Amino acid sequence: MRGGSWFHKDSWRVAMRGADDPLSKCFCFATGFRCAKGLAE
Repeated sequence: MRGGSWFHKDSWRVAMRGADDPLSKCFCFATGFRCAKGLAE
């Protein structure tokens, strides 16, 4: 898994931002790389 560190960093970062929404956090951890894309949309 190369380059998974930078995307992972954003993942936990977005998860923290979406901490207000527990559902978003769970979705973020469940999807991972789709977290940022899901939140952006």
